[in-house]
Amino acid sequence: MTQQPPAALVTGAASGMGASVAARFVAEGWRVVALDVDPAGLARLAESLGERLVPARVDIRDRAAVAAALDPDADLDAVVNFASIDAFAVSRGQLMYRASKAAVVARPS
Repeated sequence: MTQQPPAALVTGAASGMGASVAARFVAEGWRVVALDVDPAGLARLAESLGERLVPARVDIRDRAAVAAALDPDADLDAVVNFASIDAFAVSRGQLMYRASKAAVVARPS
C-alpha cells in the first residue's frame, strides 16, 4: 500500500498569504485543496502549481458549499484560514499562528 502525501485545506488561497502558503505546501509535496471566492485567482494558482492543487470556488460562509468541496473520505493534515472572515470557532490570532507554523515546519515522517 502506498502512502498518500499529506493534505492541507487553505482558505483565501487565490492571492496573498493564502497563495504563498498553498505554494509552499505544494513545494513540500503536499496536496492542497484551495478555497476562495475568486475564480480567476484560483485558475492562476492552479496553472502555476499543477495537479497537487485542487482549486474550488467557495464562499466559506456557506457550510454546505465547503462540505461539497471536500472529499468526506480524505484526511486533512492541516487547515489554514486566510479568508477574510471569522468562519471557524478558533480565534484568528491562533489560526494565523498555526498557519505560519504549518507553512514552515516539515511534516514528521
